[in-house]
Amino acid sequence: MGLAAAPAWAATINWTNTSGGDWSVAANWSPNQVPGAADDAAISAAGTYTVTITADESVNTLTLGGASGAQTLNLSGGTFTLNAASTGNAQAVFNISGGTLAGAGALVLAGPLTWSGGTISGVVQCNGGTFSGSPLLNGGQMVNRRTVSWTAGVMYTGSGSILSNAATGIINVTANFQEYPYGGTSAFNNAGQLNVAVPGTVTIIDAFTNTGTVAVTGGTLVLAGDHSLTGGTLNFGINGLNNYGSNTLSGASALAGTLRACLKKHE
Repeated sequence: MGLAAAPAWAATINWTNTSGGDWSVAANWSPNQVPGAADDAAISAAGTYTVTITADESVNTLTLGGASGAQTLNLSGGTFTLNAASTGNAQAVFNISGGTLAGAGALVLAGPLTWSGGTISGVVQCNGGTFSGSPLLNGGQMVNRRTVSWTAGVMYTGSGSILSNAATGIINVTANFQEYPYGGTSAFNNAGQLNVAVPGTVTIIDAFTNTGTVAVTGGTLVLAGDHSLTGGTLNFGINGLNNYGSNTLSGASALAGTLRACLKKHE
C-alpha cells in the first residue's frame, strides 16, 4: 500500500545564533530550517546581535526582541513579506537599509526604526528612531509615536502612502531635505510635534495636514502642495526673523489659528 506524503505544517521557528548572522542559514534556527510563508519566526533569544536579510523571505508573523540585550533585524536586500500582524518589543531594533518591507501584516514596534534606504510598502508603527538617506514609502503607512531624528536628503513617496506623526510623536528635522512624491497621491499627517531647525530649506510636496504643532526655528519650511493647516499650532518665529525660521506656503493652503493671528498682528 502506498503512503501519502505528510503535509507540511506551519511551525514556530526560533533564532538561536546569539552571535548574529544571515536569516537564510538554516543552522541559525531551531528547528534547523529557514522560516517560510506559513511559519511564525521569533528572534527573541537574549543577547546583543544582528540578524540580516539579504534575499526574498516571507513569514506568517515576526516576533522581534528578547528579555535583555538588543536584538537587531537588518533588512538590506530582497523583499521581506509579513503575512500577519507582527511585533517588536522595547529591546528590538529594526533597520531598513535596502530591499522592501511588504505584506498585509502590520509591524508594531515598541522600539526604534532606523530607516536609511529601501522601501516600505506595508504598515509600520515605530517608537521613534532615525530617518536618513533616500528611503521610499511606496503605498505603505508609517506611523511614529515617539521621537524621530530626520536627516534624510530625500524621502520618496507614492501610490497612496501615508506618513503620520501621532499625537505622542516628535519629528526633529535637522537637515535640508525634500519629501517628494514620485507617482500617485500621498499624505503627510502631523498630530504631534514637527520641529524644523535646518541651515537651508525643508520642502513638503505631499498633501500636509496639521492638527498638532509645527515649529520652524531655523531655515525655511516650504509647503508646496495642497495642504490643510486649519488646526493645531503653527509657530514660524514671527517675532524674530533674524534668529528664527521662515515659512513659504504655496498651493491651495488653508491658513488658520496661530499663523493667521501672527500674520495679522505684524501686517
